[in-house]
Amino acid sequence: MSESIGQAIASLTHAIQDNPVLSASDALQIATLIPTLHQSIAPDSVAGSDPRSAAQQDPRFALALASSAEAAAHEALRTQTLATHLVESTAAHTLTSDELKAVRSRTVDFTREAHRTGQRPTFRNSTDLLASWLHLENFDAKRRIASAHHVFAQFDYQH
Repeated sequence: MSESIGQAIASLTHAIQDNPVLSASDALQIATLIPTLHQSIAPDSVAGSDPRSAAQQDPRFALALASSAEAAAHEALRTQTLATHLVESTAAHTLTSDELKAVRSRTVDFTREAHRTGQRPTFRNSTDLLASWLHLENFDAKRRIASAHHVFAQFDYQH
């Protein structure tokens, strides 16, 4: 690892540890690093790179990468479940079409309050929103919502 990347990772790690509750913008910016990281770990998927790098020839790298990938997959599943819960609990399907466009284009301003439609929403419910937004089958969207219900306590109007 180059010294500058190592220093940047150490700096980012310390910044996250010092402020464990990230703003929405900071959390999303960090999340956008994941595909870039994948491209650097799996250079065979990058056009023009040598898929037989020294690291990829080392079985220790293979095991370490498998362990890291498994841990990342577990965290990704936890994040998907949390995101599904938040989509449902915040009634994200009631956002105006302008708000949905801003989120899609990543130009949303998280410092102001979200605008909700006073008319018929674009999506009937959270399941329809998840299926359309994430390009999922309706069954998969329902499964994610059911999983979120198992993990997060659900309250009725009487709590």
